[in-house]
Amino acid sequence: MTVGLDAAAVTTLLAGVLQFVVGTWAWPFTFALHFFDAAAPLWAAGLIVACARRSRWRSVMNGGLLIAWCILCGPRVMRAFDALPQHRADELRIVTFNAGNGRATPEQLCAALRTFDADIVFLQELAPEHAAAIESAYDLPFPYRALFPTGIPGKGILARYPLRAVRLVPEAGESNHVRGSVMTPVGEIEFIDVHANALVAFLGPWMSFDERVADWALALPRDRPVILAGDFNLSTSSALLDPLREAGFREAFDESGAGLGLSFPLFLRYRGLPLPPLVRIDQIWTRGLECVDARLGGDVGSDHSPLRARFVRR
Repeated sequence: MTVGLDAAAVTTLLAGVLQFVVGTWAWPFTFALHFFDAAAPLWAAGLIVACARRSRWRSVMNGGLLIAWCILCGPRVMRAFDALPQHRADELRIVTFNAGNGRATPEQLCAALRTFDADIVFLQELAPEHAAAIESAYDLPFPYRALFPTGIPGKGILARYPLRAVRLVPEAGESNHVRGSVMTPVGEIEFIDVHANALVAFLGPWMSFDERVADWALALPRDRPVILAGDFNLSTSSALLDPLREAGFREAFDESGAGLGLSFPLFLRYRGLPLPPLVRIDQIWTRGLECVDARLGGDVGSDHSPLRARFVRR
């Protein structure tokens, strides 16, 4: 056990140093940083072992990692115990949800859409049966819809307000994104619905996802709010997402999240593996909007949890 705890701590420290020094090209070593938010129990166990063995270097290493976790994740954990912020008349409620290409049944998806209390919903892995159920559900509170139900690369936008110029934009291989705008009471908002290839977590810059992120960051307008939402298959700390930070985008859960926000995987949902939620890969990045609250929704049947966030105009 000691060897495993030491390996986890050393790998995390090495990954952090490499990412700081060489950025995106620290891959694949920085893969370990995806699990930073979930790794506190490992470092706590490592610290206990270190104290029991009176090992100074283990104590410093695991204690340092725990302190870093408390600084970075502690405020979000504390917010989970606070009362919900009061609703504002001018707020915009956004949900992003990976429906799991049929893991969430059509009935589960439609039931969740009725309870999300959202103004805009971004869907990924939208299956044909999902789209058919949405179109036949007369009581969903989303009169404006753009659905592209093609399974794993499938996506959908549901909105209470008029959509404009929504289109599916092909990328390399079977990847794509959905781009358009929505006319809300706080003005027109440009958006992109994102689902990064799962291999980006392992291959990093070799998947060219950072180049697409940089293109979006440069091309999206600055004269109105912008939303990038979806399944990024990366933690928000990834250097591949630095172009968004540099262009003034902020991630909702980083800004005002409650809890750890570990949205994937749900227990036994990913290939039947008995894994607890380990990573926070479902994200909402915005520019021109301020997040006042972000938290995970309940179990909808997929291997992902929905992310729900509330925003006001910045």
